[in-house]
Amino acid sequence: MFSLKGEMILQLPFDVLRIAVPLVIYFALMFVVSFIAGKKVGADYSQSTAMKIRLTSAARFKFGG
Repeated sequence: MFSLKGEMILQLPFDVLRIAVPLVIYFALMFVVSFIAGKKVGADYSQSTAMKIRLTSAARFKFGG
């Protein structure tokens, strides 16, 4: 998709940012929430990391990415 629409993406950088900024905020929020939840339930580093990866990767399917 990007190879076919690269020129259009470069012509409309604001549209790219308009999509990218909410996604970055969402992933950061999910990471922080899962970090706090992991601390509350007493998860160690490996369990907490696995939970963060799972939550953020599951979001890809919500956004169709």
